[in-house]
Amino acid sequence: MDIQEIKNFRKRHNLTQSDLAEIVGVKVSAVSKWEIGQRNISNSAIKLIRIYDENNFSNEGLKNENQIDLKEFRNKYNLTQGDLAKITYCKIGTVQSWEQGRRNIPKNAIKLLTIFEKNKVNGNGENESNEFSRVDLKLDEILNYQRSLLIEIKNLKFQIDELKKHTNLS
Repeated sequence: MDIQEIKNFRKRHNLTQSDLAEIVGVKVSAVSKWEIGQRNISNSAIKLIRIYDENNFSNEGLKNENQIDLKEFRNKYNLTQGDLAKITYCKIGTVQSWEQGRRNIPKNAIKLLTIFEKNKVNGNGENESNEFSRVDLKLDEILNYQRSLLIEIKNLKFQIDELKKHTNLS
């Protein structure tokens, strides 16, 4: 994904750099650096952007971060707080804080709930649990990819350290 693709994604979905940073889970400065070519975008961020793009992400309605009534949402889809925690990849205590109004629901969590809801409403006659699994699998794929990248980075660091040792000995 190049600089122009990132900018086009933001424009297409009416996002600020801050919105994109929150969705992808990075600092605003990272998005800024991506867009001016000072930093490469990670593969995990690219995958997240593509998931949001594939699911017709819309920034409408996300300006007010507390706009989803989680108790109503849970009742509508017969979900537990644990289910919401799984969908949004957070702890149950975080979901409880959102429901009690002690913490704002972040945009990335709202988006994940929106994707979940969209798949429930617009499913192609598939079992609802299959729809949930499809979204869950996409997110699991991202997390697994992130883990593999971290392993690769550790291996590269180890190889660099070994090269430094051999260079110093010669």
